[in-house]
Amino acid sequence: MRAGEFSTSGSSTEATARGITKVFRDLTVYGDPEVLDALIPGIESRLADGWSRDLESEQRLPGDGGHSRFFLFARRASAERPAVTLAMCAKGRRLSVTDIVPDAGSLSRAQYNSILVELYLRFLHPAAEEAGLSIELSSDERSFEREYGWQADRLLKGFSGCANKSITHPADQRRWMDFLIHLHHHRPNRDYGFGLLARWLIDDGWSRDKTSELISEAEFALHLLSAYDAALGLAE
Repeated sequence: MRAGEFSTSGSSTEATARGITKVFRDLTVYGDPEVLDALIPGIESRLADGWSRDLESEQRLPGDGGHSRFFLFARRASAERPAVTLAMCAKGRRLSVTDIVPDAGSLSRAQYNSILVELYLRFLHPAAEEAGLSIELSSDERSFEREYGWQADRLLKGFSGCANKSITHPADQRRWMDFLIHLHHHRPNRDYGFGLLARWLIDDGWSRDKTSELISEAEFALHLLSAYDAALGLAE
């Protein structure tokens, strides 16, 4: 689990107003399975400054029938940084960073992304470049408008900007339902992952409890509307 998934650390009021949310970055390398496996020693040979491969812990990981291969890299603690373990998983033609876990406490998004970029710039990128492999490092920002569309972005901002964020008012409920109906009506078959919506709501001042409540409502509402359409023969 990525610690601090709903943390507001490093959030910007200006960015939220523009519909941009800070997110955890993803790092993936693409290539033939045997080339990806050979990349791991290339990364390991470049490790320095407290980084090492944790072979002992790797060997204790449960297998999944050989479909995935897991690799662990540890970074020692120092006065400026926590000790962490970074996990990578190779499956098919993809080698991805799946998690970064601190030895104690939790990591903010900024800390998580900083560690990921350190591994990428110092060790993984040179090794992957030498092997001729393609790498994808995602941005630390996601645009709600780009993911959900400009109309959904306008409806969400209208709801959140006017809402009482502690006590639900009928007018707030109506604006929230307008937003959910829009999602269903314009993209009825989309399987929404509501992590981005949850982070946007928290960055805009909603509490964790109210955010969880709204996300639960959204999931139920979209399932209900889809079932209703199917019962009437309206589903595509």
